[in-house]
Order: sequence, then C-alpha cells, then structure tokens
Amino acid sequence: MRVHTMKWLLMLVLLCAAGTTAAQERFGGIAGSVTDQQQGALPGATVTATNNQTGAVRTTVTGSDGRFQLTDLEPGRSVCRE
Repeated sequence: MRVHTMKWLLMLVLLCAAGTTAAQERFGGIAGSVTDQQQGALPGATVTATNNQTGAVRTTVTGSDGRFQLTDLEPGRSVCRE
C-alpha cells in the first residue's frame, strides 16, 4: 500500500511540474495610456517600441480613450523615452 501511495504522489508532482512549464511564454506585451499635462487622454498618439538588440520596431496608435496595447513583443532591454 505504501508503494502505491508513493506512485500516486510522484505522478501528482510530475503533473504539477508539467503544468507550470507549459505556462511559460516567450513573448510579452506593453499596455498603457497616453495623457497630456492635464491628464487628459490623447487619442491618435503614435506609440513605438523598439528592440535595441534586434532592431525590431512595433508601432500602434492610441484609441479614443488614449489607451494602447502592443502584444507579442520579444524580450529585450527596455529604454523609456518621453
């Protein structure tokens, strides 16, 4: 009976470990909003993310509420500019 319990425990641990490794993702994203000095939304503003290591550039335009979202970005060092 003890061996049977150990087998089930080992199987449970392996299944849990497999679930966490499957949850890892290769890409990331950036989301935010663009506002003016009075904290008002800036619709139609261009937002650009550049990967300095690869030179890849991704651009989007803010919506009517000033919000933007860039998805599927490869990891790299970030540089923030205003």
